[in-house]
Amino acid sequence: MIKINRKQKVILAVGGGFILVLWGLSFVVKQTTWLDRPAITCNTFPTASKAYKKEIKICLTEIVTPFNKLAEDADYQISFYNPTINRRIDLTMRVSIPSKFRQLTILWRVQHVQLYNPNGIMVKNSFDRYTSNHSIYLPIDVIQPLWFWLVADISQTYTEQQLDIESQIDGTVEKFSRIAATVTATGLTAWRFLQAASQ
Repeated sequence: MIKINRKQKVILAVGGGFILVLWGLSFVVKQTTWLDRPAITCNTFPTASKAYKKEIKICLTEIVTPFNKLAEDADYQISFYNPTINRRIDLTMRVSIPSKFRQLTILWRVQHVQLYNPNGIMVKNSFDRYTSNHSIYLPIDVIQPLWFWLVADISQTYTEQQLDIESQIDGTVEKFSRIAATVTATGLTAWRFLQAASQ
């Protein structure tokens, strides 16, 4: 049986506490809306959908990739509340923005769906992709007005990347988590080696 002295217990306690803090921060960043900054801008659209009371408020929360003239698209995250299911819904989508007028069969492709309960805790995180032709979260009569708002207003007004604080912190947390995991693994390996050598 390996005996752990007081100094080793302190080291393990500090290391364990540090990992718990990182895990807690990671949970807050990735699984909640608690650190969200205010929306970049919002717009209200009339709708006949029974899920909403005559209108739906949709906010632009992230400009993941600004309008690219060569690719003729942009990546945006929008957020809105569905009172019927009592959930906040975040959709990250690639929006088609043609430089010249032409009829589009697909206005956007949703790439990421996140649903949050009233406490701001994530209850669904899906990377299932679908198009504007098969929109399962937005009312049908809102699809074209929303697309026109994103194309005519948002793509021309906001030309720089604007990430939510969660996306910014997320990358930092992942880096520190990898460093902490590496340091912890190295420390445990060295400790076991020293224990084996002392026997």
